[in-house]
Amino acid sequence: MSLTLRIWRFTDGRPGHEKQTAALVQGLSECLSEVAGTDSAIESRDIALADYPDGLAPLWRDPGQAPDLVIGAGRRTHLPMARVRWHLGSRAICVMKSSLPSFCYDLALVPEHDRLWSERKVLRTLGALGPSVSGVPEPECGLILLGGKNDHFHWSDDDVAAAVADIVVQNPQVHWQISDSPRSSKALIPMLDNVLQGAANAETVHYLNNDPQWLSHTLSRAGQVWVSADSASMLYEALSSAARVGVIDLTSKRAHNKLALGISALRQQQRVGTLDAGPLDAQSLNVEPLREQARCARWILQQWFKPRDGLS
Repeated sequence: MSLTLRIWRFTDGRPGHEKQTAALVQGLSECLSEVAGTDSAIESRDIALADYPDGLAPLWRDPGQAPDLVIGAGRRTHLPMARVRWHLGSRAICVMKSSLPSFCYDLALVPEHDRLWSERKVLRTLGALGPSVSGVPEPECGLILLGGKNDHFHWSDDDVAAAVADIVVQNPQVHWQISDSPRSSKALIPMLDNVLQGAANAETVHYLNNDPQWLSHTLSRAGQVWVSADSASMLYEALSSAARVGVIDLTSKRAHNKLALGISALRQQQRVGTLDAGPLDAQSLNVEPLREQARCARWILQQWFKPRDGLS
């Protein structure tokens, strides 16, 4: 009994989207043998939308081995996936809420905090999918990940810098690396450098100076990670590691804030800590890494690719 599962992963150039689809492919790779046999394999091909400025017709005019699955995250990938699904008969999976009617895809993996009109063809997830982060946490290694202006929370560089300073002071035995991100203001890192003057256990790093594997490598070693509340993708990636994770609170812009609802659910499950409760290593937290990508992959494989009884 064996299966060769062919996957086309559509990419739009946005790192957050591409990490989510990479996580699902990782989950499918990890779970394939237990569902379809030890000789099974995955053939994964990345389809970068930027490589098809004149249209996607070459994908179905000369597809070679047609894919069993097409996977994408982000609005720009939805219509291309639907067209490939129509022409080649592949199953299409939207990672996150789809912008198209449900007849255009086969499954959407949607975070629990997102509101939908219908649950048809939906598998709910605990936050955004993130790749598994392997490694052994080192208690003396800490990481702080910061976002910036956004649609969900009020942002203040001054308040965030003060919160970071509190974390550093509360944990003098931990060496902290503090990184901004594309939404951060240009003033944030200089402000942090000024606030943290004299703190021997902290250093700031600008995201543009980090190589693509910096975050995964740093998370693999981190014993504690703090993430600003607006940075959902970084938060759930941190929760896919074995680190203790805390959220730097921000003031919500509206009563119904899907990111705030997601964080509230995580707190009820004791998966994330709070700054006012003190150092993370003094808080009672569930540090079992999230493996939502494996759970979703197992569901997909069992529903669509599990051999029927008596067949191989």
